[in-house]
Amino acid sequence: MVSKNPDNSQSGMSRAAKKRAKKREKKQNEENNKLSNNKIKDDEKNTIGDEIDDLTNSKENVKRKGVDDNTIDSSLPKKIKPDEDDNIDRNDEMDEDVQSNEEVHKLIAQLKLVQILQQCEIEEEEAFVDLMGEKIDLRVLLQELTSKERATCFLQAILGSSVTVKEFYEKYWEKEPLLVQRKQYNNKNNRLDGFLSLKSIRKLTKSHPLAYGKDLNVTRYEMDKIKGIKRRVTYDKISEKEGDFILADHNDIWSKYNDGCTIRLLCPQQNSETTHALLSTLELEWGCMVGSNVYLTPPGDSQGFSPHYDDVCAYILQLEGKKHWKVYPPQNKAEILPRFSSDDYNDDDTKNWTAALDVVLEKGDVLYIPRGWIHQACTLPTSNEHSLHLTASAMQQWSWVDYLELLLPEALEAAAASDSSTSVREGLPRNFLDYMGAVYYQPEESEILKELRIDKTKSEGAGSIKDSSEREREDKRKRFIEEAKNRILRVTNEAFSMLDSTCDQMGKRFLSDRLPPAFVQQESSLTNEHQINNGGRIIYPNTMCRLVRPGIARLALEEEMAILYHCADNSLVYHETPLSPLEFEMDDAPCIEALLTTIEPHWIMVKDLIHDDIEDKVEITQTLYNEGILAILQPQKPEN
Repeated sequence: MVSKNPDNSQSGMSRAAKKRAKKREKKQNEENNKLSNNKIKDDEKNTIGDEIDDLTNSKENVKRKGVDDNTIDSSLPKKIKPDEDDNIDRNDEMDEDVQSNEEVHKLIAQLKLVQILQQCEIEEEEAFVDLMGEKIDLRVLLQELTSKERATCFLQAILGSSVTVKEFYEKYWEKEPLLVQRKQYNNKNNRLDGFLSLKSIRKLTKSHPLAYGKDLNVTRYEMDKIKGIKRRVTYDKISEKEGDFILADHNDIWSKYNDGCTIRLLCPQQNSETTHALLSTLELEWGCMVGSNVYLTPPGDSQGFSPHYDDVCAYILQLEGKKHWKVYPPQNKAEILPRFSSDDYNDDDTKNWTAALDVVLEKGDVLYIPRGWIHQACTLPTSNEHSLHLTASAMQQWSWVDYLELLLPEALEAAAASDSSTSVREGLPRNFLDYMGAVYYQPEESEILKELRIDKTKSEGAGSIKDSSEREREDKRKRFIEEAKNRILRVTNEAFSMLDSTCDQMGKRFLSDRLPPAFVQQESSLTNEHQINNGGRIIYPNTMCRLVRPGIARLALEEEMAILYHCADNSLVYHETPLSPLEFEMDDAPCIEALLTTIEPHWIMVKDLIHDDIEDKVEITQTLYNEGILAILQPQKPEN
């Protein structure tokens, strides 16, 4: 049925697949009634309502570490409802329509970011809020959210109370910067507590081997004494051997820091669970890779980097201290939403520019900068405070042009290989260079200019021969342009037929680039990580299952095989672990598709999957569960 393919090569039918094919051939010779007895008859099926009763009557079916029994009772009915039409009352008596609106997002956004990310302990005084005269327990509300809803609430928490997520996407996303100050959060708590700190970074550099250029940079924006201008200087130690990195010495790092250098951590999620959870949650919200750097700058007008713009949208979370930021709009239209980051600018470049934002970020503030907007930042000259901020970045090489770069070459190749038309393979017209090219191109002329040109030609005695040759050349140009348009249209038609397959390629790239999912406890408790508690060592026909989190797996059809890609085994380091896809037979595809498209709050029973063999349904489900991408609820009375 399935085989691992770590190098992404297609090796044909797996050994398990051949075994199953033989088994099916044998079954075809058996009596029809025997085959039907192996299937679940409609009149013998338990109703979904009965399964709900069975599951909710037994708290032992789901062991959720850190969640009390009352929470399990109140959350289970909502979790296992199979259809939107099934109205099951919740103990918190929150209307389902109210839960999904912006007011609920803002309620959740009153919590600290780490509380939303990891559902860690919430104090009693923080937990209860008032909604239309009713006391709402945010702990219960948070556990009721699906992962998608939680991601949106998390973004709302970053944005504060003055801008909704909808307003952010409409007005600011890829358009203009947004400053969110701590005072807009409507509470006294520092929303950004729980991430990295100066103290934790000192401890990290002492206890973990960190390499220059791989794990960190040490850099400063300083005066070039020869050129007389400021420029960025990087103090990383570089190995002479390509591919090797030199480990950074703890004392050397902090000596440079005391001299005014900025320390930039390049992969903070390696050593920070909260940073990993932040990035994983934003990947779910935006559907693209989200990266991160952390910048620690010493006090005293210190600056680590030259003015520049990036090829990513940046979200700056000010964790400690203060920093003075200047943000300038793109200087020309070609720099709006750029594909690549700029070279460094200097103070001479920026002295005549007008800043769109000139602000001091304080602890707890957030700044959004779209790609293409030039920025620079330094600590305050009159302050003894250092600055520590975390930057989450998104949308790198994730634009329409990146999509079309994949689509159009493949469409051209498909048109060229077509067995129904030879149009793009036909030879170019003979001597087409005699009438095509820039020297022969004339913009559209007005009738007056055309008459003047004809009159001038006649007055110069060009004669009818020249007029005839010009007309012939123009006719050939028109035919060439028309023929080119027809062939371009044919390639375009091929492209339209390949939109989905190109999206699959983008999806594979995303799965390869992204981080492994950072599951919250209520997700991981239903996966193979807790199979002793949730009974997943054996999958049964009436086991209920779903994809543990949307978007973490994707099915593609390649070379007559169904290939499943997922990011559960990805490394916290970019591309450190290559994807290891699973190969299935084509007739397994509908079954896998049903599993991958069943997400919170819905479940699907194994026996209801689309396949002609119940054993195959169980085997496929067990395989995906073992990979760590399925959540399950086991029934009280398993069906063998």
